[in-house]
Amino acid sequence: MKIVSLTMVGNESEIIESFIRYNSHFIDKMIFVSTCCIDNTLLIIRNLISEGYHLELIVEPVISFEQRYLDNKYMKKIAYEEDADLFIPLDVDEFLTGCGNPRTIMERLPMDRVYEVCWKNYAMSKDDDINEPFIPRRLVNFKINFKGNNVRKVMIPMKMILHNNVILGTGHHYVSGDDIRIEHINQLKMAHYPVTSKEQFMSRLYGNNIKFIIWTNRGNEDGEHINKQIAEIEEGHDIYRIANGYGLDDNENIEWLKEPLNLSYCPPNSLQMKYTQLAKVDFLHNINCIGQMMAVKSYNLERDAQDNKQLPTIMVYGTGDAAKNMLNGLPESCVNIRAYINSDPNKRFQMFNRRLVVSPEWIRFFVFDRIVISSAKYYDEMKVSLIKNGVEKEKICNVNYLFDLVYEESRK
Repeated sequence: MKIVSLTMVGNESEIIESFIRYNSHFIDKMIFVSTCCIDNTLLIIRNLISEGYHLELIVEPVISFEQRYLDNKYMKKIAYEEDADLFIPLDVDEFLTGCGNPRTIMERLPMDRVYEVCWKNYAMSKDDDINEPFIPRRLVNFKINFKGNNVRKVMIPMKMILHNNVILGTGHHYVSGDDIRIEHINQLKMAHYPVTSKEQFMSRLYGNNIKFIIWTNRGNEDGEHINKQIAEIEEGHDIYRIANGYGLDDNENIEWLKEPLNLSYCPPNSLQMKYTQLAKVDFLHNINCIGQMMAVKSYNLERDAQDNKQLPTIMVYGTGDAAKNMLNGLPESCVNIRAYINSDPNKRFQMFNRRLVVSPEWIRFFVFDRIVISSAKYYDEMKVSLIKNGVEKEKICNVNYLFDLVYEESRK
């Protein structure tokens, strides 16, 4: 059996390494889609890819988080492109567990029905060892009377995605489709760690609140728990109670049972965390970057309204003399210049030729046909930087690309 998972990632630096190192014991390939990550999450994923983990990272340029659309888009893509048997949509705070080895349990499932498993929710407490980087060892208290333990998540056979017109609901809590049989599995659980530290909780809560404002296609109740938690914080309630209620429970006395996640299926050395420095959460930095990200979205909307949609759209790497010489005399009627790229952090978000200047790590928030490297001297160095930041090699070119456009324009 081949099992493939799909995970949407935002700012998940504190938990992403734990999530991958643990769940990879049961999943053959893990696919990640990022739309608006601004912390070290993507760097950690790329480091784990370099270690040999079977991961795929896809960076979407859209900033608004249209979860249901993206989930279904990539679920269908995976079903058609991956020769696999079982598809598991996983959030980054979910860890497969059960009354036996999760892999063995899944391999025994008939592939003619959709399966549901319940959350097993863990609490953040003042007694947690905040210096423990592996999250299931840091959070060991299971919330036994929490109604969130009744929340169900789905697992879907690939052949049903292909033949039963399956549509995945928001949050992976349900599916719809043609002639679908659904079965609940008691032997499996999703150990759920939505809150791993006070800093992570505040960063996630306020960051998601900002991003949800531009999630225009969300349902009436999507994000309701976030608004409730923020209101309680602003009213001065205890942050641990708020975090552990997850906006789902008004019970002020959630009962805990010390019940650490069963790690017996994982060799001890396989859970050694290597990227603890990258995992640190900086609340103010994250909120500042999310604000900058929203401003970039606004800039792109403005450029969308002004650019000629019949022309190719480029970004230009460089704002020095080479770029000025390259653009000297370039007809505006042959190309849309969306923004400029400069590796100097002091240049970031300045303007050059009435266009925004961004550093390479911000390229992923732009849609473009090509990136034109203006410098011949530093071409190779700039190309390496672009590839490191996820730009496809086919989209990187030199000034000859512009010469060809000018030539084509002259022949009209």
